[in-house]
Amino acid sequence: QGNLTWDGKPLQCQLITCPALSPMENGTITPMNCTSAVQLYNSSCRYSCIRGYNLTRSISEVTCQEAGNWSYSTEFFECRDSEPPVFPLCSDDIEVNTHFGLSVVTDVQWLSDNTVKAVEDNSGERPVVKLNPPDADKLTKTWELGKHVIAYTATDEAGNIGKCSFNIIVEDNERPQVLFCPGKQQRLVGRNGAKKVEWKEPEFIDNSGLTINITTSHKSGTRFTRGKHVVKYEATDDYGNKATCNFTVKIVPYNCKAYDPPQNGALICKASQRTGTTLCQVECNGGYVIPKKKHANTYICGKNNKWAALPKNKGSAPWPNCGRKEKSTRTRTGELIVTANNCPTGKALEALLASFKKVLIDEGVCSKRKEKCKLSDADIDCGPVPEKKRAARFAIKFKFEIISVSGEGETTDDNTDV
Repeated sequence: QGNLTWDGKPLQCQLITCPALSPMENGTITPMNCTSAVQLYNSSCRYSCIRGYNLTRSISEVTCQEAGNWSYSTEFFECRDSEPPVFPLCSDDIEVNTHFGLSVVTDVQWLSDNTVKAVEDNSGERPVVKLNPPDADKLTKTWELGKHVIAYTATDEAGNIGKCSFNIIVEDNERPQVLFCPGKQQRLVGRNGAKKVEWKEPEFIDNSGLTINITTSHKSGTRFTRGKHVVKYEATDDYGNKATCNFTVKIVPYNCKAYDPPQNGALICKASQRTGTTLCQVECNGGYVIPKKKHANTYICGKNNKWAALPKNKGSAPWPNCGRKEKSTRTRTGELIVTANNCPTGKALEALLASFKKVLIDEGVCSKRKEKCKLSDADIDCGPVPEKKRAARFAIKFKFEIISVSGEGETTDDNTDV
């Protein structure tokens, strides 16, 4: 100024500083004094998070500027949970077989409760666990053939999702079932001939319900030469399980005229090289019989090149067809007279009739017969005896009718020879 003095107060240089930073949850700020003391100009502080947490900002360092503030707003620095929950007891794949005869299985079990309880999260809080399918851990759950994915998810408060997954593999180790397999086949041919043989195809079924692949060594209708041949059928399902049906075809030589096997039955023959004869026996299917009164069931091809029945009085070749069994029924009536000095009446007469029925069935006609026998009707009557014939005053007359059914019947119809 004019008086040679400075106006105002003398100037002073002040130290530039920035305020101490607030501590950060689940993280650290270095150097350590960044949170305990003011920081000088141009000094830097670095943010970092503990394991399982990440900074919410892409910037991890701030610097104290000339204006005494930090280069970035520090209120937005935060460590957020980035680690999903873990399943330390997640199950391995489970392999099970279907129930016998079915394409499904139930009662598949694993330690589901332990799987859920053992879930861990770095936050220390309990995550929310879900199972898909929701009913997978129910014992009543039905599992079809194939692979099924079981998935657990655990979600923590930060939205991180942990997963546990494994497979339930339902396998089919059951071979197909044989519903029908032909029995042995036997045909007669001339000494140098061959025979076309047909049979009902075998039947198979598989628990999977899927189509079965069937292969065979011979098809029905194949011509076979003399000798014994093995026919093999093999059924394979989609899982490689196999079932077989094997039977023999025997072509027997003979010199007699050839006749086809009986209908509803089979012809079992055996040739004797020693005697030069062939013996054939007729065997009927279940529910069928040979009319034994007219025909034999055994025939022999002798050296005269002619068939003969055994026994000889039971017809001749060709052999008969087998017919259905028929039970024979026969009805017989009878009468029994007993004399008495008086006639019973009312309940006494009824009791006498009941006793007669019991004796007739248990100790009388029916008890001595092989066939089934039953009393179809019975009646009792009592009246005076004429004086000239009287040895007693009254006669008690029993009338009865018995029906008997034979156990072995003839065929229902006449058999037409082939």
